Amino acid sequence: MNEYKEFLNSLEDYKTEYADNYYVTLPNTTNFYVLFNYNRTNYTHTTKDTQAAKDNAKAAILNENFRKAFRAGFDRIAYQAVDTPADVAKDMMRNVASVPGLVSKSDGTSFGTLVEKYYAERAGETVSLADGQDPFYDPAKAMEYINAAKADGIQFPVTLDLPTYESSKSLVAACSSLKQSIETATQGNILINVVLMDYDTLVAACYGVASAEACDFDINTFTGWGPDYPDPKTFLDLFSTSEGYYLTSVGLHRTTEANYNAGDAAAIEALELDEYETLYQAAKAITNDMDARYEAFAKCDALLTENAIVISTGMDAR
Repeated sequence: MNEYKEFLNSLEDYKTEYADNYYVTLPNTTNFYVLFNYNRTNYTHTTKDTQAAKDNAKAAILNENFRKAFRAGFDRIAYQAVDTPADVAKDMMRNVASVPGLVSKSDGTSFGTLVEKYYAERAGETVSLADGQDPFYDPAKAMEYINAAKADGIQFPVTLDLPTYESSKSLVAACSSLKQSIETATQGNILINVVLMDYDTLVAACYGVASAEACDFDINTFTGWGPDYPDPKTFLDLFSTSEGYYLTSVGLHRTTEANYNAGDAAAIEALELDEYETLYQAAKAITNDMDARYEAFAKCDALLTENAIVISTGMDAR
């Protein structure tokens, strides 16, 4: 961590010396995520030594209040600022599953504004989901969600396994930041077990998983997406239960796969991804009215965001 502090201090000196030439680039369309494993079966790398602990952690991850407690306790700006100047780390914040400015309706309404509208309908409160700020970090709310999860039957503390690359000082430091902010904000109710892995093990467990069964984590920071084309579908098809590319990466089988099972079905129901699939297919089917299509896809993004199924950690470096 010290070498990164020295690096950031040197950047502050640069900013002072070359103030007229220091600027932050325009927002970009990449989005990085923290994702959970929603049906974990691989416990090769874990401190959980009883089936009860494994079952409780899985139940916690499937609990909406627990996921929102995690998000409210996660200081994402500090997480980005491990190896990025603080002002740039804040500018990098992204708060939806797609990109707010990816498309706009014919009247100029941005996709992000549409997501905010449907988020408010689901959450019962208006929240700015614009880039460049963190509307979710709130330790007091984290404890409210912890207490709600306790009322739902979750047993605390809950330990979550977080793998990272052992040879990358910046990645280890970022995981340490995540661990510190969440454990502090939740008063030790959510504990983070940082699992150091070599590159090949990490790829097999998190980054390039060959199957849902191969996912060996509770939370995974090696996820993100950049658009293949300028339409919300390029992000939101990732979590379709029938065709989603990222289903495997969150420990689930697609409903179209032969090995789709009861555990998948239970997770999909708990996460409301069955509702998501209905919304997604309806949006996908609209091809002759872009305004209606964007409205429909905004409902999809709002569900992922409001339910804390997808937690963005920010856009690409600026």
